[in-house]
Amino acid sequence: MEKFHGLGLEFGDSIAVTGNGFSAQQGFFIAFQNDFLIWATTIAGVTRLVSTSLDGLTIVRL
Repeated sequence: MEKFHGLGLEFGDSIAVTGNGFSAQQGFFIAFQNDFLIWATTIAGVTRLVSTSLDGLTIVRL
């Protein structure tokens, strides 16, 4: 998780997530918990709260 601390993400920041089945999926940062990214995104027209493993994940602050 250390590689993500440099992003300086705060609750509500816009992000794009790639990896673990996502391809530049846009959403909003909520938190890091253990080795997971907690974030909100819209999938198939439905806003979802998502917990995604940080393994192999790329997060870009928008």
